[in-house]
Amino acid sequence: MSVGLREVSGGLREVSGGLREVRSGPREVRGGLREVRGGHREVRSGLRVVRGGPREVSGGLREVRGGLREVSGGLREVRGGLPEMMGGLREVRSRLRDEWWTPREVRSGLREVSGGLREVSGGLREVRSGLREVSGGLREVRGGLQEVRSGPREVRGGLREVTFGLREVRSGLREVSGGLREVSGGLREVRSGTREVRGGLREVRGGHREVRRGLREVSGGLREVSGGLREVRRGLREVSGGLREVRGGLGEMKSGLRELSGGLREVRGGLREVRSGPREVRGGLRAVRGGLREVRSGLREVSGGLREMRGGLREVRSVHGEVSGGL
Repeated sequence: MSVGLREVSGGLREVSGGLREVRSGPREVRGGLREVRGGHREVRSGLRVVRGGPREVSGGLREVRGGLREVSGGLREVRGGLPEMMGGLREVRSRLRDEWWTPREVRSGLREVSGGLREVSGGLREVRSGLREVSGGLREVRGGLQEVRSGPREVRGGLREVTFGLREVRSGLREVSGGLREVSGGLREVRSGTREVRGGLREVRGGHREVRRGLREVSGGLREVSGGLREVRRGLREVSGGLREVRGGLGEMKSGLRELSGGLREVRGGLREVRSGPREVRGGLRAVRGGLREVRSGLREVSGGLREMRGGLREVRSVHGEVSGGL
């Protein structure tokens, strides 16, 4: 299971790297839009400045195209990281069904997954803000283009280049929107994987319930053993009473000591066996008490692990709430 969680964390790291490149892309887009705005200001200042303005606008649009290409490349890396993350989640599901795991590994893995999801949500928020700024810049470009269209024939050539650049920008934005849709689909798959992890935890809780039932049955068996030991003690008391009577009759039966010596030897051997029986029973009781102590300590550890698991699940739920709010 730890291997699957490591693969999930690796996939999240690749997703975060892709989101970093996606963040750098909108920054370059903003720089290009700033240059486009500067070009439109120069266009507004006069026809002479208009001749150099469209060139700067075209250069800004080229930078916008480069930024959009980097955004698309980052989204491709995000897509490449999502399959690995899904493969890690599948291994986590299989390990939860087949292997016995420890709550510490699950808690550490869930913390890494929650951190990665937080980075993914933050990156998506920044990408959305960058796209909003890009759309605002494009609106300003459109307003500037409407003003430029009222100029002379020389401006029309520059406007054609600007419109061609805007078409490419629109195509790049469509690619970015498609990549964001795929990222959202991958996040949905991650949510389904976390739901299956919760199902595995529920199965583990059912196994703990069965362990508790078995411990209850063990306690019932120990009660029966204690009842049997009480009966043995009663029998020993009766034997001790019989021995007292035998000792009282020994004084009267001195003449038959020779005949009864063999019988007394057999009686002594039986008494030794009877005495050794309670000792063995005491040793068994000591072993049973030690086992009960170990069982109690194990139950305490299991309860602590369940508490830690509940805390981890609360963190995962909070992360899913943040991701759903961001989407």
